[in-house]
Amino acid sequence: MFTRSGLKSFSNLCSKVNYHSKLLNAHHRGLICCSSVVNSSNSIFCLLTKRNHCSDVQTTLYSATHVRHPYSYAYGVSSSSLEYLTIGDALREASNKRGEAVAIISDHEKISKTFGELNREVDQLANSLSTKMGLKRGDVVALWSANCYNWILVQLACARRGLILCTLNPVYKLPELEYALIKSGARVLFLPGQQSAQSIVNDFSGIGESISFDRTKLEKLVTIDGNKLSTTLPCLHLDDIIDSNTQADEENVNSDDPAIIMFTSGTTGKPKGALLSHYNLINNAHLTGQRLGLDEMGTVACIPVPLFHIFGLVYGIVMMSRWAMTMVLTGYRYKVDSLLKAVNDHKCTHIMIVPAMTVDIVNYIEKNHTTLPSLKTVVTGSAPTTVATVQKFLKNIPGTKSFLIRYGSTETGGCMTMPHRGDLPEQTMDNVGAPLDLTEVKIVDRKTGHLMPIGEQGELMVRGHHVMLGYWEDPDKTREAINSSNWFISGDIATMDDKGYIKLVGRAKELIIRGGENVYPKEVEELLYRHPLIAEAHVCGVPDERMGEELCAWIKLKNPEDKEKINTDEIRQFCKDKISYFKVPRYVLVVDDFPRTPTGKAQKFMMTEQSIKLLNLKS
Repeated sequence: MFTRSGLKSFSNLCSKVNYHSKLLNAHHRGLICCSSVVNSSNSIFCLLTKRNHCSDVQTTLYSATHVRHPYSYAYGVSSSSLEYLTIGDALREASNKRGEAVAIISDHEKISKTFGELNREVDQLANSLSTKMGLKRGDVVALWSANCYNWILVQLACARRGLILCTLNPVYKLPELEYALIKSGARVLFLPGQQSAQSIVNDFSGIGESISFDRTKLEKLVTIDGNKLSTTLPCLHLDDIIDSNTQADEENVNSDDPAIIMFTSGTTGKPKGALLSHYNLINNAHLTGQRLGLDEMGTVACIPVPLFHIFGLVYGIVMMSRWAMTMVLTGYRYKVDSLLKAVNDHKCTHIMIVPAMTVDIVNYIEKNHTTLPSLKTVVTGSAPTTVATVQKFLKNIPGTKSFLIRYGSTETGGCMTMPHRGDLPEQTMDNVGAPLDLTEVKIVDRKTGHLMPIGEQGELMVRGHHVMLGYWEDPDKTREAINSSNWFISGDIATMDDKGYIKLVGRAKELIIRGGENVYPKEVEELLYRHPLIAEAHVCGVPDERMGEELCAWIKLKNPEDKEKINTDEIRQFCKDKISYFKVPRYVLVVDDFPRTPTGKAQKFMMTEQSIKLLNLKS
């Protein structure tokens, strides 16, 4: 319940939001509106400017965060409305508004497509999926490929046809691929063929020809490049099924229809298939795009992250469709030199990266003395980003005006919280921003479920338009993740400040309990990043007969030749004066790299397993 003063403040806040909504309505009547930034004790407003693609009229919008003081509950107030669109609708609108503008540049394939060209090709493939493939609304189709133009074409054609696309990790080996195909029940698998240029990423053709088809529901294979495969199932080529003359009845695709099955990254165990609707994805792209400034013309966004992952799919393909921005692909696999070349060649204004890429960019620029003059905005997430990393990035690339650390998950369409538009880097480098517009976030006691006071640690929960429909054919896991009040239980430990900004402490499942003391690896990792010889560090728990668990630090050095200068005793001494004794790692392993997901997340459960073997510990 709100207190009397809280109700009054909230009432005033709503009045202000209603006022700004009237300004927005005036824009639709062709009026130019002006207003000023409003501040109050319970809300922060950020000035937003929305440009109408069809005219030069601009509108002032406002985003705000309401906080229920003194408790850790916040709501993203907004003058925007949720959009009831499909992904196919969004692309068609972008084509109508900016048909001659460039939609996609696939740098490594030397392909460039305008919105008009893309929309026509999507229509052709969508029709062929029905007339030549016999697929109908609600059928599941799997796509197993690295980043390329045909990935985007297949995804958008499936969205327009009302098919559910199951996106598969391009580095899957046979058991992982079969697991996903069996779990999803896909009827068709799109994949690279023999002699594909994508063979530098994986043995797609060899693995594809080894699938135990009788264990799956697959009816056909379609190669998106290279040559056809030799299999017992019919195998077609993408070029053969696209027919510009085919006409199919328009599917009545609904915004609430499922669009994507996306398997979780598997940092804590067996992947689950998050089922996301058009509504989930479009509104995440719509509202995060406003905070990113994508309503301003001329956005060119570099997308080196994999398209099969929620970050690449939403911040790449769906945002391109919704905001009519240009997206640039940099390669079948990530390489820092190719990434930076693409940013400069195509004058990218935005870049969507994971923290490991941030470290690579800084190191490359320091070593090669290069610059990125066009880059204005960095968007990162999918794993923790340290303050030291942000500071180094901004020092080396001073033209960057915004460094935005977003927080999200596969299950929430890619974003739950994000800095407000206009926030300076020094305001946001140690947090993940405030709740996304029209989104509720709260921090609760994990045992009682009660709201935590401002500033105190608890488990983060979120409720809103972006929460998935559920885990594909897994009602039990769905009930574990989404409670009866429709709150998504994140599994992350966090704090909220009095303005609604969130700081992540760590994963609840990564919590290390050493002798009864709780330790979150992120705090120790932040400290290790400050060591002058360490480039990257991750901490996991390992079993200990006396203490229950001990801390094991995995460290990667800036210069491999410094290996002789560092040892366990030196690292422990470095930590002892700066953190409590029970947080000091007992074990230290110097490594060349870490077991990771394709988006750069360190897989802590694999680190624990490997540490037990390397240190000869008892499980």
